[in-house]
Amino acid sequence: MSHDFAQNFSLADRTVLITGASSGIGAHLARIAARAGARVVLAARRVDRLEQVARDVEWECAQVLSVALDVTDRASVEAAFDAAEARFGVVDVVLNNAGIGNGQRPLELARYRIRVNAIAPGYFKTEMNAAFFESDKAKSYIRDLIPMRRLGQLHELEGPFLLLASDAGGFMTGSVLTVDGGHLVSSI
Repeated sequence: MSHDFAQNFSLADRTVLITGASSGIGAHLARIAARAGARVVLAARRVDRLEQVARDVEWECAQVLSVALDVTDRASVEAAFDAAEARFGVVDVVLNNAGIGNGQRPLELARYRIRVNAIAPGYFKTEMNAAFFESDKAKSYIRDLIPMRRLGQLHELEGPFLLLASDAGGFMTGSVLTVDGGHLVSSI
């Protein structure tokens, strides 16, 4: 059976909840999810910052919701999902862009058709780390230890994100896509 290439990467009719969506990678990928047709739930602790991101995302899609979320607080997580489900129905994709995993094995969820994958980004310049990456120490590190000798650009995370969030990655689970300019393998 042949599939339409563009449709494979579409997020139309899906709800995508993005944690850490108030800036940087999370805000950028929220815009990409919207362009791909998703209903977007922006979640972060910095609610005041979400409003600007929400305005940007609304240019891409009419369906956006901002919710307060602290990923370290179970009640906050439950409230965010409750708000998302009340507005859009089931959350289809979660991009956990804040915090770290809880150690649950992703393969245990595969039988329920829940795919758990990860993107392992290397060094990407965002507003939170921009000052550091302007330092001589950071420039030396990048030049000496990253084979591609540069920082990643946010647009270079779009393809991996769409692959994992869409039908294009429908047979992937337990995978980690490393997007780091060769940094990880340079130490092997």
